[in-house]
Amino acid sequence: FGYGKNDLMAAMVHQLGSHQSIKCAVDQLIQPTLVDDVTKVLLKLSLNQTGVWNVANSDIHSRLVMAEMICKHLNIGMDLLEKVKINDLGLAEKQPRDCSMNTTKLQSAFVTKFTSFDESVETFIKNNDRHYL
Repeated sequence: FGYGKNDLMAAMVHQLGSHQSIKCAVDQLIQPTLVDDVTKVLLKLSLNQTGVWNVANSDIHSRLVMAEMICKHLNIGMDLLEKVKINDLGLAEKQPRDCSMNTTKLQSAFVTKFTSFDESVETFIKNNDRHYL
């Protein structure tokens, strides 16, 4: 994700900040990774590495946990969160339940600190006007 208007985090912040309820998958695990962090790691890898690398934050969350973090930063209750299964969201394609990647190779090769989803939400909210939220 980035800090744009068309990614999962921004969409969740916008909807919750506007006091709109959102459906949150409880059964899919993902690794929300800030695009700025991916860029830094890819630049490091391009200098002297070859092979296949899984580049992702090692933190694994469900969409529900991500939405709960957003609610915390917006100081709103969790009553806007509707718990659903991932394949009940009406997405174009059937979704796997575990989208996490093994990042052990990356963690062993580099001392890279990825920005946590919680930190990213805090930064996004601080840097955006309330009217956007």
